[in-house]
Amino acid sequence: MKEILTMETNCSFVNIKATTVERLEAIGRKEGIAAMASVSLLRK
Repeated sequence: MKEILTMETNCSFVNIKATTVERLEAIGRKEGIAAMASVSLLRK
């Protein structure tokens, strides 16, 4: 995934972090899924 994002953005500063969401209501009971994304962009 990191390689694909780096190729698509032409940027060498890509970081990916994953964690579990155990014990969080429907998600913890395996009745749903969760996804989060955060992007910081700086103009050159």
